[in-house]
Amino acid sequence: MQGYKGVIFDFDGVIVDSEYYWPLIENEYLIKNCKNWSNELYDKLIGKSLPEVHEFIKTFGFRPSYKEYSDEYKKMGNLVYGKLCTINGPILNLIYNLKSTDVKIAIASSTPKSIIKTVLHRLKVENYVFDDNIFTTDQTPKKLSKPNPEIYNFVIGKMHLTNNSFAVEDSKSGVISAKKAGLTVVGIRNGYNQNQDIKKSDFVLNCLDEEFNQLFMGCYNG
Repeated sequence: MQGYKGVIFDFDGVIVDSEYYWPLIENEYLIKNCKNWSNELYDKLIGKSLPEVHEFIKTFGFRPSYKEYSDEYKKMGNLVYGKLCTINGPILNLIYNLKSTDVKIAIASSTPKSIIKTVLHRLKVENYVFDDNIFTTDQTPKKLSKPNPEIYNFVIGKMHLTNNSFAVEDSKSGVISAKKAGLTVVGIRNGYNQNQDIKKSDFVLNCLDEEFNQLFMGCYNG
C-alpha cells in the first residue's frame, strides 16, 4: 500500500470517544420508551442516520414522533458532544503527522457537519487540520448511511482520490461501507467496540498502539 493518496476517518469512535458515551445515555432513554429494548440492541443503531434509527426503534414500540425523538436526541447530543467526549490522542497525532505530507485527509460520518465542527473547536483541533474536508451523510445525494458506500464514494469524488486510499473505521457497518467503495480499511479497537465485527478490515489494530501510527507513516515513506 505504498504511495497511498488519502486517509478518510470516521468520526464517532475514531476521532472522538463519543461512542463510549452514546450507549450509556441513549439506552437509558430507549429502555424507558420502548418495549423489550435491551442494551445489546444498541449496536444495530451504529452508523444509521437519525430517520433510520427512528424507524428501527418504532419496531420496538417506540411511540414519540420523529420530531419529539429528534428534539430529545439533540439534548443527548448536547451532553455527549458538548461536555463528555474527548479526542482520541493517537489518532490526532497521526492526523498531524499526515498533515506534514501530501496525503489528503477527510472525515466521512453520519454525524452532521455542524456538530463535528463544533466538537473539533471545543477540543481545540485547529481549523486547518481538515480545512473543509468534512463530509456527512446529509450532504450526499441519496442520504444513505453506512453500510451503503455512498458517503465514501462521495468523499472519493469530492477529493479526487483514487482507490489507493485508506479508511479508518470502528464499526461493522463502516468497514462494509468503505470496502464496497474500494478502499483499504483499517479497523480499530478503541477499548469499547469489542462487540463490533470488524474482521473484514484489511488491518485490525489497537489505535493506542504505536503500530497504528507506524502503519500509515511506514506505507507513506515506502
